[in-house]
Amino acid sequence: MKEILFNEEARHKMLSGVKKLNEAVSSTLGAKGKHVIIQQGSQYAVTKDGVTVAHNFELSDPVENAAASIVKDAASRTAREAGDGTTTSTVIANSLITNAFRLISSGANPMDLKRGIDKANSDFLEYIDSQSIPVDGTEDIYNIAKISGNNDPKIGRMISDIFESVGKNGAIRLEETGMNETMVEVIDGCQISGGMISPNFITNQTKRIADYQDAIIFLTDKKFENSFSELIPMLTKSQEFNKPLIIICGGMEGESLGTLVINKVQKKFRVVAVTAPDFGENRMEILDDLAAMTGATVISEARGLHIDTMSASDFGRADRVIVSDKITTIIGRSGTQEAINARIETIKQQQEDDTNKNQAWRLSKRLASLTSGIGVIYVGGNSDTEMKESYYRLEDALAATKSALDEGYLPGGGIAYINAAKYLKVLKNDCARKDEIDGYNILVESLYSPFSTIIRNCGLNGEVVLSRIGYEQGEVFKTSIGYNALTDEYGDMLEMGIIDPCKVIKSAVKNAVSVAGMIITTNCTIVNEVKN
Repeated sequence: MKEILFNEEARHKMLSGVKKLNEAVSSTLGAKGKHVIIQQGSQYAVTKDGVTVAHNFELSDPVENAAASIVKDAASRTAREAGDGTTTSTVIANSLITNAFRLISSGANPMDLKRGIDKANSDFLEYIDSQSIPVDGTEDIYNIAKISGNNDPKIGRMISDIFESVGKNGAIRLEETGMNETMVEVIDGCQISGGMISPNFITNQTKRIADYQDAIIFLTDKKFENSFSELIPMLTKSQEFNKPLIIICGGMEGESLGTLVINKVQKKFRVVAVTAPDFGENRMEILDDLAAMTGATVISEARGLHIDTMSASDFGRADRVIVSDKITTIIGRSGTQEAINARIETIKQQQEDDTNKNQAWRLSKRLASLTSGIGVIYVGGNSDTEMKESYYRLEDALAATKSALDEGYLPGGGIAYINAAKYLKVLKNDCARKDEIDGYNILVESLYSPFSTIIRNCGLNGEVVLSRIGYEQGEVFKTSIGYNALTDEYGDMLEMGIIDPCKVIKSAVKNAVSVAGMIITTNCTIVNEVKN
């Protein structure tokens, strides 16, 4: 049997689920946020990471759980896009839904409210882009990493040092270890933004990766979409090595993919197929870079090289290859230094020729792969619980730092959100209906919620703190003055190193708006009836 709820009854249950999720997740926000204990199987973890709390959150009531799960998606998407801001996204979504349901109960039209919220979101994103401050040097990186790592100066210094070693476009990865201490090392290798073609290639189900030591690498721009027989000449030659095989290609589907997966599952081959990054000539450039680093030959029919005529010497080699759904990390370099130097010179020439800087980021990233190596942070702890808690904080700090390098930063501690709220209050929006205007104002008011939550977790009153930092002064609130929750001081957030990446700020709000829009326009829930 199904339990079917409509209108106010459905909204009441959904709001209850969202509020319970917010209560659990928001308690972790800010420098004085609290830890949450989570049972995972027979083990217990202690964390202050909002997305981890959200991921493990579940309610017994199916309607409450459905609404909470939809809001959890905002946290998950924010984590995937920006690496941080997951708790903030949940807090804003809760505020949006709470205020919208209050208006809907008074007769407001849900669709018009959503249109107003969406308009405010668009204006918000434009404002954040216009205010962005570019990352300038190691100290900025230190501050961003420290704040995102729950105000841990060790994490801030560790990440700033490793970025200094590998460059802002360099590759950095985290590794869990059994050591008591967390250590940093820079090793030869590179990363590419191409992941495994099928999850059936996974070798580590916990981490959802394929991980192979001492592997050989086959590079081609060819897309395999026909008979599996196209792969047989290459697979036959690969057996001479008796090593795991990494296939980096233009794509794979149909019989080719299906038969290869069957062979892997039946343990006839240790293999993983990876989609080569980019397209066209850009893809060939990256494949040539990989060929120089691994000692492989790019097998391309456009160059007159065919699989059925390749030799064993055309395979490249790597000490280790780790493949996720989006990223492939290749550790070790088997190519000659002469070949690597030649690729470096080619890229430098391309940089000189790129007078309009249209390819600046792409070329810098390729150059970093050839010159900087991979920074590896080996995460340790005195217990498994301590190690995992450190891993989560380092993961957040690393992702947030990368986000700031991409799109800059703004004052932290919730100040960027209330700056934007004050700006949107005086902006002449073009909402046509009263309910649209109310929807616009719902987002404006919700932008105060991250700041209010941080202050509440300090045991203080948000309105009192706003008054202390001079909130009402000026027509448009554009300040970096705020409250340092860690030291209980008022001052310039930028000078105190309390900063938030713009990418995190935008992603948190955008995803909160997205999930809130789905919930506030719902007036019927159909779930399985709970049996007592």
